[in-house]
Amino acid sequence: MSRLSRKATNNHCLFSLQVSSASATAVDSPTNGLPSNQAPLPPTPPTSSSPSASAAGADAELPRQRPSRVSLRKQTSVVHANLEENYDAVTASNHEALLQLLDQVSGRRPVPTALRPLEHNPALAFTHFKVSPETHVTCGRRAFLRATHRDQPVLLMLSSEPAATPAASLPPVAMFRDLVQGHLLPRASTGSYTSAMQATVWVLPPVTVRPLWEVVCAQPEVVGPQQEQQVCLLLLQTVHHLLQLQARGQTFVDRSLCELVAADAEGDPQSRLVAVYGNYEGRQKLTGCQAALAVMLRMLGVQDALERVTDGRGVSVPDVPSLNAFELLANLLLREDAAALGRARAVLEFLLWGPADLELTEGEDALQRWLDLERATVLNNLIRTQKLWSVELSVLEEFRLMFLVNTDAATLRDASELLDI
Repeated sequence: MSRLSRKATNNHCLFSLQVSSASATAVDSPTNGLPSNQAPLPPTPPTSSSPSASAAGADAELPRQRPSRVSLRKQTSVVHANLEENYDAVTASNHEALLQLLDQVSGRRPVPTALRPLEHNPALAFTHFKVSPETHVTCGRRAFLRATHRDQPVLLMLSSEPAATPAASLPPVAMFRDLVQGHLLPRASTGSYTSAMQATVWVLPPVTVRPLWEVVCAQPEVVGPQQEQQVCLLLLQTVHHLLQLQARGQTFVDRSLCELVAADAEGDPQSRLVAVYGNYEGRQKLTGCQAALAVMLRMLGVQDALERVTDGRGVSVPDVPSLNAFELLANLLLREDAAALGRARAVLEFLLWGPADLELTEGEDALQRWLDLERATVLNNLIRTQKLWSVELSVLEEFRLMFLVNTDAATLRDASELLDI
């Protein structure tokens, strides 16, 4: 079975696959070819054509010599007993560096220069923004509005909940509480649409927000690897946020999936899913597995995906190029056990970025070497292409980085065995 036509997938991956020569040198030749127990030979003293000068030079004290780079390195760096320890030290350092980059990317996204005055303004008020009511979008207990602040476009997220939590994966530039007209607030959280009431307002970068189900229904027909990659990436984001909601103790989501919205940023062809936290009281609920399965089936062209998932009429995956892979995902999600979402995430990551040229018989050692090489390659590319304290990644790049940081050889092997590669 073709795994999303690996060549096509790799063409769409924004990372190159060239190995850093600096990393290879650090692993293979820590002492520039000299054995660890052999000091560099001193330079030969200058010779003289006069015999008397030679004799005098023999008796005189040799001039002090500057220590070589090799000897300096031995004094200032950690010396490992063998090549294997050197390799382990380098790969551990690469993994730690990628982890720090991921924390930086996911924890605090760069604030556009034009919006930095808002970040440090303690006296913000709703009247400071010129809103566009026609852009009003409601998702559960959140409302989104496009607005401008001193001619700078922003997105406002509104909630009438007093202790509301900001949206995950979309950190706000600023937050404040103020009086807001009732008709601009989510109807699920207020019964008054005319009078003003206290609300929490988050100021976000200017992105376009759409409900997740609207994005899912608008997916193009799956006819090749490119469309399958889009389906897998959006489904991976859905599973990721459902797992985060579970970690917060929220085991059910609303049938409308209003807890998840899609944010479209300029310059990124992929939608970024945003989890909108809140206390939802809808009577129609879905488990995390049901929600993920409904999203997958609807993107594959099943019009009544929600009904099929909830009423027990049975689930069948349409005929798509990677039918076996999507049937496997459907079977995993139908189990409804605690590990189902986690295993589905591992399979999706393997489909998107896993090795295409390794045999199962090679075992975990080969998968670990592949993973070490991928981490070194991605780290090298990030160092060459990104600013040190302002790393900006696309959705595809960020989730690949997350995959390289969090996965291990055992998880890769389990996913490959499930896919029977």
